Amino acid sequence: MTSIANDINQYCKGTKQIIVCGGGAHNQPLLDLLQQYTQCEISTTETYHIPVDFVEACAFAWLAYQTINAKPGNLCSVTGAKKPVTLGGIFLAN
Repeated sequence: MTSIANDINQYCKGTKQIIVCGGGAHNQPLLDLLQQYTQCEISTTETYHIPVDFVEACAFAWLAYQTINAKPGNLCSVTGAKKPVTLGGIFLAN
């Protein structure tokens, strides 16, 4: 947990809110420590009506949608890619 807080404090100065998902979102002591070490407001994706255990499935559904519609699935400013590209491939069964 301290590595997460340290990286937020070092690389994301000015962060005011952290939205948590996945298994850690069920761990209130962890969330309390994250708030203590970052001084950020901590919430979970449940606040936005997305169950914390479904976020990964939602991400893959979005990536599939992007691929099916020939839209980019990467964010160059995050990944360092040189250009936006459609990710993955669709292979139809015979």
